[in-house]
Amino acid sequence: MNLRILIVSFILIFCGANCQNTINESILQNCNTADKLSYLTENEKKVILYINLARNYPDVFLENIAKPYIQSSDHKPDDFYTKSLLKELKRAKPVGYLYVDEKLYTIARDFAQKQGQTGQTGHNIREKYLDGENLSFGNETPIEIVMELLIDYGISSLGHRRNILDPSYHFIAVSIGNHKRYSTICVIDFKR
Repeated sequence: MNLRILIVSFILIFCGANCQNTINESILQNCNTADKLSYLTENEKKVILYINLARNYPDVFLENIAKPYIQSSDHKPDDFYTKSLLKELKRAKPVGYLYVDEKLYTIARDFAQKQGQTGQTGHNIREKYLDGENLSFGNETPIEIVMELLIDYGISSLGHRRNILDPSYHFIAVSIGNHKRYSTICVIDFKR
């Protein structure tokens, strides 16, 4: 187990115990739009919860998720990507909850399975039903998946961050699976 995973695991254990105390229960319930969907895994539901938290309670997300994650990770707080994320979350306003679209979920699930089995990477550009897509490879936990996409290290367009915080999106699908090359894949599809 590498040091990064160990550190992130510690944060998640700590946050799991303390986030319930620091994040108001009604906020968590509001963000948990996928809670009742039996076809999603708990981790897929948590990815949606954290994305909704970042979109609708950016100040709460900043203080309870983003700052602790960055402080305990390999990311430097003064790096362009982390600095810009912290600044963006600080000034952000709520942009609306995302709700699961079942057809979108089927597309995300099938794409995650295909790429996972073949070890391929790259976006599902032929699928016209979706309006945006984020792919995460090798990230083990929901917080790690969401935070790494929000930091978007090395992506000058910050496209993953833009997708997560885009106010024009209303629907989401998340599928997490095994990946032949990177151990895990998470496909997040968005629709207006």
